[in-house]
Amino acid sequence: MKLVPMLALSTYAANLFPLNVQVVFGGLFGEDANKQLNLSTVHFVHKISEDASDSVLQIIGAMLKQGLLKSIQSTGISDLKLCGRLYLALGKLSKRCPDLFSSDVYLLSLLFSMLEQENRDLITDLKEGLFLMTDAYKAVLGTEDEAKLEELLLKYINKAEASPCTAVALRFSNILHPTSHLPSRYLCLLALGSGDPEVVEEAKAGLRGSEHDKLPEFEAAVQYIGKCTEERLNTPSHCYIVGTQRLPYIPLVYTEVLKFIRECLDVGLPEHVVIESERCKFMKDLLTNQPESVIRQYKSLLMTALVPAAPATLQALAMEHLVQLSASLPSTLTDITYGWCEVFLTSPHLDLRVHTAALLGIVAYTVHERPSTSEGNETQGTENGLQKAEIRSVAGVEQVDGWVDRLLKKLTDKSAKFEEKDGALLAAGYVASCASPEMAGKVITEVIRFLDTDHIAGVCGSITNCCYSLDVVPLIGLDAAQRLHQQLISWVVRVVPSPALT
Repeated sequence: MKLVPMLALSTYAANLFPLNVQVVFGGLFGEDANKQLNLSTVHFVHKISEDASDSVLQIIGAMLKQGLLKSIQSTGISDLKLCGRLYLALGKLSKRCPDLFSSDVYLLSLLFSMLEQENRDLITDLKEGLFLMTDAYKAVLGTEDEAKLEELLLKYINKAEASPCTAVALRFSNILHPTSHLPSRYLCLLALGSGDPEVVEEAKAGLRGSEHDKLPEFEAAVQYIGKCTEERLNTPSHCYIVGTQRLPYIPLVYTEVLKFIRECLDVGLPEHVVIESERCKFMKDLLTNQPESVIRQYKSLLMTALVPAAPATLQALAMEHLVQLSASLPSTLTDITYGWCEVFLTSPHLDLRVHTAALLGIVAYTVHERPSTSEGNETQGTENGLQKAEIRSVAGVEQVDGWVDRLLKKLTDKSAKFEEKDGALLAAGYVASCASPEMAGKVITEVIRFLDTDHIAGVCGSITNCCYSLDVVPLIGLDAAQRLHQQLISWVVRVVPSPALT
């Protein structure tokens, strides 16, 4: 027993086969073995794992692995110090003999289950041992065992309550895969909803990556996350219940999911694009080149977040992305109606009202269907084709005029709240550009009246919000803005006296 501690310091002894194996098994399982001898023997295994030659480890590696596992199972919590050293020994052995571990997903599953059950004093050593094994399991990537490994990691990351396994599984996933690997990034997104600070920090690190890491492609991200989202919606236990409705993720995670998908789309933008108009042009090109099925999935993800009972911050983000999608591909708006938009125009959340008003403006444009000689059969070029386009245009204008009329009634409704009036004002500004000239003029009159009475006479009282409402003016169109020019100047001089204006 006195000799083993000395052997644990000797590189020569670590390479002395087969005596080194005899010492290990005798010290761990011999008749005269005790706790002190067990601990010294495990230190000798550490020495073998660190300093033995590759040729020696190739011979004895499998025997050491089996011996360590047997000792872990037999020791349990009877000797916490010994058990902790055994976990570290197993991790060090994996660094030198990765082939013994890479094909053994069951061993990883066993260690994770132990991590859930182990004493708190052992968790640190077991975590460190598992982290040492990550390099060994990189060999699993690209093999038939990769799916088993991902399923195992998902099992522990997606637990309802965070456990020590969650952070370890997440670290495992981040080390094994680059940021372009979708399943592992998806696991990080799910983990953001954990209440454990260690788990959340690990998840953020996995999503952030390094400056040289690449994000997945937009098409692949939409397809993978769309599939996972559909599966979660079909599994009630994985859903977040909002009243009588279900969201596939908790609001915090859903918000990050939408941001992540948008970041994947932004990767395709040239680095030199900084002007918003140029950015919109490139964005349109990116979205136009996507398969129709991908656009449908992306829109479905956005619409799912826009259930009426969802939090307003999530709705605002989804609505913003829907506006950007619709501005590039107006054909995606065929199922969006005025009544659906009206629900969000009354939201207390300012950004949600703004984005909804913009969306309604795009819907109005698609309904308006301005006549064009390119419509219909171009080869005919007949007056009949133009007449049909004019009929569609007139019908569209009448429908948009009806929307504007409803919005203006909301402005004059004394029982309406400020948020309702503000949403109606914003929407009227966007929609009026597709309305008849008479209705657009009516909007101008109401804008002045609203600014001159409600915004100043106590409904809002904030000059910032008052001036914010002026943003709708350019949306009515250049001709209308010119007609309104002198009225606006006189209104500003009267409401905001300034030496510069007098």
